[in-house]
Amino acid sequence: AVIGAGAAGLVAAKQLRAASMGVTVCEQKDSIGGTWVFRAHPDGETAIPSLGDHDEVHSSMYESLHTNLPKDIMEFSDVPFEVSASDLRFPGHRDVLHYLELCASEWKVRDEIRLRTRVESVSLARDEAGADVATATATATGADGLRSRPGRWPGMWRVESRPVGTEKGGLPPASTVAFFDAVVVCNGHYSRPLVPAIPG
Repeated sequence: AVIGAGAAGLVAAKQLRAASMGVTVCEQKDSIGGTWVFRAHPDGETAIPSLGDHDEVHSSMYESLHTNLPKDIMEFSDVPFEVSASDLRFPGHRDVLHYLELCASEWKVRDEIRLRTRVESVSLARDEAGADVATATATATGADGLRSRPGRWPGMWRVESRPVGTEKGGLPPASTVAFFDAVVVCNGHYSRPLVPAIPG
């Protein structure tokens, strides 16, 4: 399993596929791109996630942001980074997001991504006796689209996830448990900016 469909998550999915491994990418938002997805707050201001609005805006992005690295350094070796203005060496966030979407298509990982799927816990799977063994009851691909290997396998990981935004009658949606050989955590570190409390 890969947690997060930003730049790191997409590359992880690509490499796992290149190694002929099955992969499932869980992304809690409704689009890929991670921190490069800009969403303005409904009142026109960018929400500050550390002030309690992180479910709505999951990025430290702002409207006029451009990269602080030239696109030549940011591009992956197998997908050229072309931007709307050919002489623009420091592209804007929309160009970076478009590039990541292009990479996901080129690497054929889009079908592996489960959008609006929040991972709630990851733990080493254990049997009733506490041994590090998983008993997976899911088929190769469950009804929820999450892939896991059926059977008992030492060292497997138990991943519990839940659909985002599908609450009915005020109740949260049911969670799903799947078992994986490995988990790659690519959830980033810019999703909750820290805004210090400064008196005055």
